[in-house]
Amino acid sequence: LMLLPICSFVLLDVLNEPPLHVQVHTYRPKYVGQFFQVFNDEILLRAAAMTVLLRWLPYPKTVSLVLAGIFAVGHHLFYHLHTMYIALDTITTLFSFNAIANLLFLLFHHIVYSLAPHYAWNFYRFNSSYFVGGYEISQGETFNYIEGNGWIATTALTAFVLMYVLVSRAEDSETIASSA
Repeated sequence: LMLLPICSFVLLDVLNEPPLHVQVHTYRPKYVGQFFQVFNDEILLRAAAMTVLLRWLPYPKTVSLVLAGIFAVGHHLFYHLHTMYIALDTITTLFSFNAIANLLFLLFHHIVYSLAPHYAWNFYRFNSSYFVGGYEISQGETFNYIEGNGWIATTALTAFVLMYVLVSRAEDSETIASSA
């Protein structure tokens, strides 16, 4: 489990080379605040929401995908209200990442397995300022440069498909069905 955040950092570092016209400046991280933000997301938006929905809907993978879709569309709507366009690649990454985290929760019945990569992502993602043409760009705009990166979107979608297959096999062996 301790290797999960380290592997996430390495993978993000390899895949997330910013385009040549984007400058990245790393600053002092906000470890504690980020941890509690992620912890709150995992408890409320994943564990509580999925647990409640699974009591009424006995379809774990469907619940997982619907919540992942709501998460991705929610980001799109939030930033759209702030007049920022979120690209399809970005939405694909957000959907895939959340679907993977939801499936990890279904598979292991514990938030720590989705909390670790979530915290690793946020640690890497939100401890830098991003500049294009010498001007700092907003958090919403950075989504298209980072989560909208073709390599990130493709990797996230591939990982989602693999995780979905893994959970389907576990569900067939009744690992998930017995806990719902």
